[in-house]
Amino acid sequence: MKYKMPRLRKSSLLFLALLTVSTAVEAAPFTYNVGDLTLGFRMTNSTSTYDVVVNLGPATNYVTLPYNTVTNISTYVASVISPDAFAGLTNVSWSVEGEVNGGSIFNGWPNNTLWVTVPRVSGATPAQRAKNSTQQAIGRTIDSLQNGAVHLSSTESAGPDNTVSCVVENLGNDATKEDYGLWIEDPNNTQIGDLISQYYGPGILNPSGGYINLENITPSPFTTAVVSDLYELQPTGAPDPHTGQSSGSGYNAGYFTFNTSGTMTFTRAAMTVPAPTPAFTGGPTNIFVTQSVTLTDASTGSPASWTWNFGDGTSVTNLSNASVMHTYDAAGTYAVSLTVTNSGGSNTSSQSSYVTVDSFPQLSNPTLNNTNLIFSGSSCPAGAQYRIFASTNVAAPITDTVHWKPIYTNWFLSDGSFNYTNHIVATNPAVFLRLVSP
Repeated sequence: MKYKMPRLRKSSLLFLALLTVSTAVEAAPFTYNVGDLTLGFRMTNSTSTYDVVVNLGPATNYVTLPYNTVTNISTYVASVISPDAFAGLTNVSWSVEGEVNGGSIFNGWPNNTLWVTVPRVSGATPAQRAKNSTQQAIGRTIDSLQNGAVHLSSTESAGPDNTVSCVVENLGNDATKEDYGLWIEDPNNTQIGDLISQYYGPGILNPSGGYINLENITPSPFTTAVVSDLYELQPTGAPDPHTGQSSGSGYNAGYFTFNTSGTMTFTRAAMTVPAPTPAFTGGPTNIFVTQSVTLTDASTGSPASWTWNFGDGTSVTNLSNASVMHTYDAAGTYAVSLTVTNSGGSNTSSQSSYVTVDSFPQLSNPTLNNTNLIFSGSSCPAGAQYRIFASTNVAAPITDTVHWKPIYTNWFLSDGSFNYTNHIVATNPAVFLRLVSP
């Protein structure tokens, strides 16, 4: 039998608690291990003096079930909740939680991994992952909750309400206040639970601030089953073994359903594929009219299709070739966007003013300075590269490397101008020059 020393909240009770442990530890049938899920029930708006804690077994048993599998929770019987602990099933608060705390790795799950339930209601916020220290503090609260069940089990006789997997906590017999309700309860609102503890730090936060309620409450009348989603939370920076993500919302492993009969089931979530994350590069992005830009996909998350919008009223969707080449026919500044899609959804990345297109350069009249030919131009794509070729045969195509020789390479200035002095005419007045960009 494994027993972990309860974390006491009042130092004055330490000796009494140690004495109780030394004399009653063998009488505690309720047990749990690191990584087990704990299901807890309580009533905050009644005179009931009982909580119920159930060990659901290792969290890994649930998060590794085949997708869409439904399993019955068999570690407690409905009669333990009502009538043994409560006079009925209405206004019963319940939640599931678990933790990996104090070790390095547990079956592939990193230290300070948490499991918590969030009621499935309209507008519910998924449980969010947090830094190691925050999740460690919450994990300690969960650990104390589980230790409290072991402690209270040791004060009761073994029987239907005090078993290896389920204990009805008699709060009236708990001098050290190690009960489930103490650790789950929000001290500012006894109707909800979010694992806040004045000793161990904040509760589960949502992205916009405040706390996420972890407890579900059965209505009155209780005529329809209530559902809570189970989230697995690795600390931020640790890759999620299911999704590979290192931050953000926790992994939704499935959901618990509390039935009007008092029984409970767990349904493993269907397989989900995260929507891909779009990214792209392109070049050249400063060009002349009729020139082309090559756009190269750099998305992650296994896209199945790529939709490019070039900002000039045209777009294209590719199902196999992620990269594209696009020619712009009018001067202007264009935004480019990429939407990537797979079975998990789609996301879009947009880059404003991504491509700048200029008209053909406006050349000034060439001038001679002694034997040097000087010419310049404007309305060119700033920062773009240009090259000047020379030939004695103007009829030869620019691809004719025998007749056209590169003689100069530079970049257009920030105002789109350039200035070039040619010395060849001093020895060969029949030379022809051509500017090419890029």
